[in-house]
Amino acid sequence: MGLNYSAILALLLSATSQEKNGAYGFTVGRSGHGHRRPVEILIGDDAPPPHNRVPVRLYGILDEINNPGDSSELSTSTIAGGTEDETAAYETLLSNLIFSTTDISKTVRHHFHDCTNPSFLAWLEMITSETKDEEERQALQDLMGTILQIQQTEVQLDQELASQKVAAAEKALQQRLEEVAERGSTDPALNAAAPMSAADVILAAKQIDQAVTDAIAKSDEDLPPDFIRDAKAVAGLSQFNKKGQMRVGGG
Repeated sequence: MGLNYSAILALLLSATSQEKNGAYGFTVGRSGHGHRRPVEILIGDDAPPPHNRVPVRLYGILDEINNPGDSSELSTSTIAGGTEDETAAYETLLSNLIFSTTDISKTVRHHFHDCTNPSFLAWLEMITSETKDEEERQALQDLMGTILQIQQTEVQLDQELASQKVAAAEKALQQRLEEVAERGSTDPALNAAAPMSAADVILAAKQIDQAVTDAIAKSDEDLPPDFIRDAKAVAGLSQFNKKGQMRVGGG
């Protein structure tokens, strides 16, 4: 059963109107045995004079709203490590949520960080378990469910936003790499500065080796025909072996 905030608000407005007309009590109290008992509302001429008024103890959610100055019969349970100021802040926040004139989801989002504070949620769970009124317990459970659902939605939105940022950064990086690669293919300076892979090193080595071989062959072609023969005679060389290597002597 959801929490009927409009009904609660109408109830409070009705109480205010009756008080102006002479009503001196508007709530439900407790008997000495802890059971609920109705409180008679006296209006107009039937109302007792001010000095004969009997204060009626409140309980439940309306305690913090209608009787904040007298907490002698309120629950003294507090969250472990919590202070009275923190408890008072939690009660104020709960009152703002319960009696909000706007949609509860908007109110929770407006107080998002306070509503999703683990200490507040623990306190809310505690008072939910302690209340003896079934309707009040159900209303508090619905409120906590609303808070947790909004929190989950916000977390999912944050995760999606973070994923979108990562994807955008990766896309920008990929575009940058493609631009650099494209510029490098047409710019010798970038090509020279670019790191070489193992395949590039092997290819470059082959090109250098081929260039050296071609240069030697070209040099040999430019020499006189009897240059090699005269050189062998001077150095005491005989002939080339099958591999083209020169051998000393006749071996």
